[in-house]
Amino acid sequence: MEKRVVVTGVGIITALGRGLAITKAALEKGKSGIANIESFDTSLHKTSLGAEAKGILSNNNFNGDRASILVLQACKDAFEMASLSSSEDCPLHAPVILGTTLGGMLSGQQYHRDLILNKNRLKRTALLKDYFSCNQARRVLEEFGLIGEPLILHNACASGLSAIGCASYRIKSGTSNVVVAGGYDVFSDFTHAGFNSLQLIAPKLCRPFDRNRSGLILGEGAGILIVEELNFAMERGVKILAEITGYGQSSDAYHITKPDPTAKGAAGAIKMAINKAEINPTDIDYINAHGTGTILNDAMETKALHLSLGVHAAKIPLSSVKPMIGHTLGASGALEAIISIISINDSFAPENLNYKTPDSNCKLNIISGKPRNMKIKTVLSNSFGFGGSNCALVLEKF
Repeated sequence: MEKRVVVTGVGIITALGRGLAITKAALEKGKSGIANIESFDTSLHKTSLGAEAKGILSNNNFNGDRASILVLQACKDAFEMASLSSSEDCPLHAPVILGTTLGGMLSGQQYHRDLILNKNRLKRTALLKDYFSCNQARRVLEEFGLIGEPLILHNACASGLSAIGCASYRIKSGTSNVVVAGGYDVFSDFTHAGFNSLQLIAPKLCRPFDRNRSGLILGEGAGILIVEELNFAMERGVKILAEITGYGQSSDAYHITKPDPTAKGAAGAIKMAINKAEINPTDIDYINAHGTGTILNDAMETKALHLSLGVHAAKIPLSSVKPMIGHTLGASGALEAIISIISINDSFAPENLNYKTPDSNCKLNIISGKPRNMKIKTVLSNSFGFGGSNCALVLEKF
């Protein structure tokens, strides 16, 4: 018999701030963290907007590059919320499963610049340590005294949700009692320039599912979840935030950047998550959409929802939080899973900011104007990435 999987602690850092309370308050107010980019010069870029996590490098107890600090601070918050600890006398056995697209890109970016300019020859090799994404997972094990393997998943923008799904399988199978899982990515001019070259960045507003949508706006952040086996958590007497009841994953193998217009792969991932959760489409109270704000991706996600949920796709309240926190790439799935947990526990669904004009290709029940206060027991959260990576997660009130 499969074990039950629950979430007992979370750590969240975005452009809205750090922690559940700050994030919840910002979501309730419909606040956006998108502003002019300050961390690098955008004068040579087509656009200058981004969702940077503010104040992350101050008042922290960790060293390393920005990616490592984001992950470690989010882990610290998650561990404290879950009342988890590890020591030499009583070590905690817990694998660390993280999803990312870029790892320590800022360190890598600096390394390559110094190499090209033949600068800092003696110091630049040290930058490689945080450049490799395996280091962030290793640092978590080291800093928190855990015994377990570090795993890094690179499924493009579905990476964070893939990590949570992988963690849930570890729990369900009885392989682990507790897993540290989530996703992270940092902002860099390298990444911003790349997405600008793909002509995917919106010049002014990110407006998912709107007829006048013109692209995404990048962000950065880290989302960490403490995922536990139900009995293990109950024996510890810790508060349970939500239960993970279903996870689905698929691959389109269609194109390196474009989503498959048939949406069969994405629909398959959603159906798999629903079947694993043993629920019907009518049981879903809210959909936290991937909703990037690009023409092709939003249309594909809409089609996937109609293929998988049937007539109920147009009825279930839905929103994307990317106009608030930006598209955080490998962190997005984990951050949006945490925001889904906020929706479950605080009985409201965040609005789809900047949505004004309906699109005939996106016939969905978009939450616009203000957040929607409602009882939420079951949430479907989607993540889709370049190369056709598709993930869907079902979270339920415990």
